[in-house]
Amino acid sequence: MNAIKTNPQIINIFPQGMQDGYFPMVEYLTNIDLKDTVSTKEENNLIHKSIGQVFKGLDKGKKFIFYKAYSQMPNGKTPVPTYGFVKELK
Repeated sequence: MNAIKTNPQIINIFPQGMQDGYFPMVEYLTNIDLKDTVSTKEENNLIHKSIGQVFKGLDKGKKFIFYKAYSQMPNGKTPVPTYGFVKELK
């Protein structure tokens, strides 16, 4: 994600289950304050535009891609702030 000026870092990708099936969940670390929802959304749109090129096929043959932005690296013990996005694919 070096082409994105804010330099987000992908930290995890896994299948997220929901009623319609399983869809990719992309978790990433951002330097943007998660309270700044306008900038966070702009960054997420840039990530979404390039995710299929960075991870070949991730955006193919699916209804949705889920994204979760973290303001700090999760350690599995202490809750950290997050902001989520759902992108419907056409």
